[in-house]
Amino acid sequence: MMDIRAVWASLPRPAGQTGWQVIAIHPEAHFPIMAGVHLPEGVEGLLVDVPADAMPAGVEYPEASGFEVTPERLGRTRSSPVRICLTRGGRGNPDLFAILAEDVAMRVASQPDAAGAVHALLARIRSWQTFMRHHEGERMSEPEETGLAGELLLLEAALIPGADIAMAIDCWRGPLGALHDFRLGQVAIEVKATASPRNSIRITSFDQLDDSGLSALFLAVVRLGTGTGRTLPELVDRQRTRVRAGAPTHEHALDERLLSAGYVGAHAPLYTRRFVAETIRYYRVGAGFPRLIRSTVPDGVAEGAYDVELRV
Repeated sequence: MMDIRAVWASLPRPAGQTGWQVIAIHPEAHFPIMAGVHLPEGVEGLLVDVPADAMPAGVEYPEASGFEVTPERLGRTRSSPVRICLTRGGRGNPDLFAILAEDVAMRVASQPDAAGAVHALLARIRSWQTFMRHHEGERMSEPEETGLAGELLLLEAALIPGADIAMAIDCWRGPLGALHDFRLGQVAIEVKATASPRNSIRITSFDQLDDSGLSALFLAVVRLGTGTGRTLPELVDRQRTRVRAGAPTHEHALDERLLSAGYVGAHAPLYTRRFVAETIRYYRVGAGFPRLIRSTVPDGVAEGAYDVELRV
């Protein structure tokens, strides 16, 4: 993989000069992709030049505390090419921004045309925007790691073998901010992964077990064994292999969900715990199931977390 930090470091920074100092990267791409530093500030950036007609109308550019995206017109007319500049923000971590820039550059370089490149660039940056908003650039916490491992194991053991792979990935909505982890039509699944020997699970919101508007809601409890099985990066790689083989057009959708969940490939060496699904049990959630939902809690109780004891 290209080390974009080394590329930035190699760029000249003449005293008194202003504007971009750039060098082309990804020569296989169908449009210019460059690493650059903006003088006199010396701010690092990833630059993509595209024809004016590749830019969507009324586009809103994503931004976060660690980066910003701005367009620059490379000429004086409306038909002049546009340079999309992804630059590190003043408070942005340089190492994390390098990971972001390399990831976006690879995604953009794989596109067959400029319009696809613009779409891929903005979509990927929005995924990073979500990641930075919720994870601040750090590795996932152990509960987040356990939760993602449980969802990947459910995909592998229960959903993908019996379903179209593309449909299974489309159903995985939790990382994108949906109310429930998986949803197909009016049926939803909420996943809870635990390595605890206790026969209870933690519910962190009054909405998680609310079946309003659904024909069926299931709670899937993934009982994890640790010390054996696969690490989180190995689980991720296994799903990527399956998607590439069975639904290659959904590889980006899988990556979007992983990033939104907080998983960044550069952090893979930090995830060494091993997981295996010892059991997966499903519980139909509805009348009689022990739960707290907004329509039944007393007025004035805004939010809460609670434990549910499961009867096998």
